[in-house]
Amino acid sequence: MISRLMKQFVAVATLGATLGAAAPGAVTSARAAPSSLKTSVAKSGSVSPPPRSMSPEEVEFNNMMTVFANIMIMAQQKAASAPAFEKMMGDALSGMLGGLDSHSAYLDEQEYAELQGSYTGQFGGVGLEVTQERQDGDDPGTGAVRVVAPIDKTPSARAGLKAGDIISKVDDTSVMDLSLKDVVRMLRGAPDSRVKVTVLRDGAPEPLEFDLVREIIHNPSVTSRLIGKDIAYVRLGIFDEGAAENVEEAFHALEEQADGKLQGLILDLRNDPGGLLKSAADLSSDFLGPNKKIVSMRGRTATRVATSSSDAVDYTGGLPMVVQINGGSASASEIVAGALQDYQRATIMGTQSFGKGSVQTVFSLGRYFPGRKDAIKITTELYYRPSGRSLQGQGVTPNIGYVDPAEKKEGKWFRSEAQLKNTLPNPNGPDMAEDPVKTEKTCMPAYNESSVAGMDPGVLKKDGTPDYEIQCAVEYLRHESRFTKLSDVVPRIPGLTPQLSVP
Repeated sequence: MISRLMKQFVAVATLGATLGAAAPGAVTSARAAPSSLKTSVAKSGSVSPPPRSMSPEEVEFNNMMTVFANIMIMAQQKAASAPAFEKMMGDALSGMLGGLDSHSAYLDEQEYAELQGSYTGQFGGVGLEVTQERQDGDDPGTGAVRVVAPIDKTPSARAGLKAGDIISKVDDTSVMDLSLKDVVRMLRGAPDSRVKVTVLRDGAPEPLEFDLVREIIHNPSVTSRLIGKDIAYVRLGIFDEGAAENVEEAFHALEEQADGKLQGLILDLRNDPGGLLKSAADLSSDFLGPNKKIVSMRGRTATRVATSSSDAVDYTGGLPMVVQINGGSASASEIVAGALQDYQRATIMGTQSFGKGSVQTVFSLGRYFPGRKDAIKITTELYYRPSGRSLQGQGVTPNIGYVDPAEKKEGKWFRSEAQLKNTLPNPNGPDMAEDPVKTEKTCMPAYNESSVAGMDPGVLKKDGTPDYEIQCAVEYLRHESRFTKLSDVVPRIPGLTPQLSVP
């Protein structure tokens, strides 16, 4: 049993050393874990010494595996409650991969199945995208679990959970010292079962409790509507399979509804946590046209480039476009926003995006060890915009910012990638240290709760309150010249008086 598990651990360590984007220490150097290394266990329970013909790096690696194997045996023999070897191996892999960066991880059978389900559009739970933040002093694999974004049309979104919320309890159990995967498992369960989620929210004097009913989560990746008679609004909630095709279908339906007289397109990527790279590349191609570099992925030894095809066509015909982002827009959302901004195809509006500029590759362990159904997820590359700038820890800076009229402050509070524990540094050199894009103007609508009655239904949220960020985008598309040149914009819809300020 130990011999089999040790061989698997060595192989996983080799994958992490060879493929990881970050390489702290000798263990993760390209030569430190050769695939030819064989480790055996003697009858006494100790690992046999390495052959004398090994290189110094191989000897060092083998010695570390010897220490690990003996500690594992000692724990199994001496612990008051004998742990299963398989669980000990899973815990070891979680610690090893979690130490690489904030996104690398070991995925057990259940987590791997759930990950696959999330990208095909259906999985069970309450509909939350979450991340874990570690602070100095936290035990490995623990820390505050924070909401990145609630998924549209799910129990969490309907109940009012928000990006930035910290989950403190699930039912009556504190989760502040639990691992992310344990918290996710507590949130998930059989459809129609109930779960109580307690969160800490910035600005709220007391913890907030939400009683949720679990359901099968169908990712409604695209929702759309016509605002007035001339503005197409399309929201993308997650970059799942077919996201680009669904956006195109929604656009053409709105175009037909408007009798071909659209004045602009709003692509809403707020609180979109990302998803599949291919979907991001396909969506960008649909607006950029042929032969445009969309994003490059740079690993240790190679660079891959995603480029729009030679026959790609902007099916909007170059229609004026606003892309909305905020601190919950991450990964694939930032690839699209960054590419459209670099080519000046769209105006980016909102607040700074999350800054997740890394690529995770999932390796099914069943490919290397027949019968296994678990996997490992390793950060293998970093994303770079067409301009050559890395997104990592920096994100996308909007061309036009947003001030919440109720809070009188810019945007909403979000935790960024740069603030996560164990995050990878931004690799931009000195010549690219400063973002050339500046938020030169800020939209701050007049706040008047009594003015909602005359507003276009297309700019109202489900609870009937105005979505002022959408309204800013509408005013920009309809009156760009005045919006960019005047500090006071004449409102075209009752209840809105957008103002621009230069910081």
